[in-house]
Amino acid sequence: MEAVGALSELGRRLRSRREEAGLAVDDLAKASGLAAAAVSKYEQGAGNLGVASLLRVASVLGIPVGELVSTGQRETKARVNPTVLLRTRRVASLHPKDEEALAKAVQRATAFSRLGQLLSAENLSSDFAPSPAPEYKPYDAGYFSATRTRLLIGRAGPLRSLWRLIEERFNILVVRLKFVNPAVEGAAARSGSGRVICVGAAVTSEARCRFVLAHELAHHLLDLGEDDVRADDRPLDGGFSLENPPDEKRANAFAAMLLAPRDAVRLVLGEPRSEHSIDSARELVERSRVEFGLSAPAMGWHLLNLGYIAHEEVVRAATAAAAKEAAGFEEEPRLDGLERRVREALAKDVISAGRAREVLGLSPHEEIPDLG
Repeated sequence: MEAVGALSELGRRLRSRREEAGLAVDDLAKASGLAAAAVSKYEQGAGNLGVASLLRVASVLGIPVGELVSTGQRETKARVNPTVLLRTRRVASLHPKDEEALAKAVQRATAFSRLGQLLSAENLSSDFAPSPAPEYKPYDAGYFSATRTRLLIGRAGPLRSLWRLIEERFNILVVRLKFVNPAVEGAAARSGSGRVICVGAAVTSEARCRFVLAHELAHHLLDLGEDDVRADDRPLDGGFSLENPPDEKRANAFAAMLLAPRDAVRLVLGEPRSEHSIDSARELVERSRVEFGLSAPAMGWHLLNLGYIAHEEVVRAATAAAAKEAAGFEEEPRLDGLERRVREALAKDVISAGRAREVLGLSPHEEIPDLG
């Protein structure tokens, strides 16, 4: 009778963890490579599963396998499967195909994060906790957080190679994603330790790409909880609209201040002195945006908030006919972050070749491609 009671308790625990993750029996069975009837019987305490099967089930749920084989194991809340996360938290402007692609990106990001832990990689993201953006002066909150982030990074002046910096110092994977809706410029998603920023393939301007990266970084540091997703479908670097919700205002301000810190702007332009002339304002925008790798609209609104330009009308007029985009700040990596981490882990003998194949989605007999 004791064995039957223990089996019933383990079955109840599996059902509880499955429901926490938002999975139906069929979903869990399919993801684990098992028969739905076998999973159902286990939950009912009327059947057993082998250790190998339970390992696969625990992996899908993101919990210790001990919870499913021992009633003495401390219970842990199940992780949310990325696909379920996207299905249960429908994200505005994302096509179902985009949601599927984003779910795969989150899975790669989880592997990226785990390799980072094995390699003792830096993770500045852990220094932040999500909090609601204030209704009053959310721009100030964004500026404050960006200034704090700059201090943690330990860099002054123009910020180059933001893509690599986000991966190497914040433990966030960055990928390109061809969104079905080209109006989606960026997305940020998190599932546990797995964090990813997706930059739309249609974002070809270097200045705009940098702003998208910084904007989505703000969402990761300031907005995203343990399992959360954000998608942005408006021109981010020119979106300093009063109609934006507070969290978007905060993220825009964060991005501008991260890329063009107040003190660095003063070194280039001197102390703020509100310009009313369109020509003078245009000259300020051009000098500073080329220095910091921002687009004209983003730099114009940033200078307005910093006190260099007097009115919104002057910003609009001064940035209406921008000169050639600034370039030379970003070099998009040839290998994505996960591939680079696999290469580093192999070189340091942190993972085996078999594990490397598994992480890269290769079969046991496939050759690991040259990642050099």
